[in-house]
Amino acid sequence: MEKQEIKKVDIMSADETAKTILDLLIEDLPFKNGDEVVALINGYGSTTLMEMYIISRKLNSYLPEKGISVYSTEIGEFWHLTGDGRCVNITCKTGW
Repeated sequence: MEKQEIKKVDIMSADETAKTILDLLIEDLPFKNGDEVVALINGYGSTTLMEMYIISRKLNSYLPEKGISVYSTEIGEFWHLTGDGRCVNITCKTGW
């Protein structure tokens, strides 16, 4: 599959946006049913804590629907960018 760096979509709800991001991550990374992961939600200095908690709520309900359990979710400003941005990283599988 060819990687797409920019995806243009009509306005979506927060849950739909989080689901879209998670689907792209699951497709791109080697995660499968039964995996356990640690998730990192980084605001990059421009995303409010409330927005990051909204993403976390959907992440923690949607990944188990895909058979992926969440060991831990870390939320915060871990590094910054100049300008607008947000980031969801599923940083690692546990039990390797």
